[in-house]
Amino acid sequence: MYKYWIIFTGQYFFPRSLSIINHHYVDKIFEPGEYRKGKLEKSKLNNPYNYGYLRIKGESLVELLLFAMKIKEQCVDSVDEVVVEVLYYYENQCNLEFSIDELKMIAEMGAVLTVSCDTLNIESGE
Repeated sequence: MYKYWIIFTGQYFFPRSLSIINHHYVDKIFEPGEYRKGKLEKSKLNNPYNYGYLRIKGESLVELLLFAMKIKEQCVDSVDEVVVEVLYYYENQCNLEFSIDELKMIAEMGAVLTVSCDTLNIESGE
């Protein structure tokens, strides 16, 4: 089982201004100056983010990369880093293959590729 995420960050990146904000690929988003939310210690909650962040997720790497390329085109000057994350759950052995097209798209975006492998827990499905 694979899971795919692509993360965009930038000091002057304001992802809420993108037209894709309500797309089903959007997983997490915040902008520079927004205060942290969640279960963090109080000192961290009072510190705003100093960068914009957009994480998209999908089940097809090619579809997600095509969507990510549209985002990158819209905000080429404000995105400082793009990271493509692939998580592969396996039972006996971890073997991964990426097509030439997938690798070209990752390279065209100037993205970092991160691959993680984890054993599949049969009982929980993850």
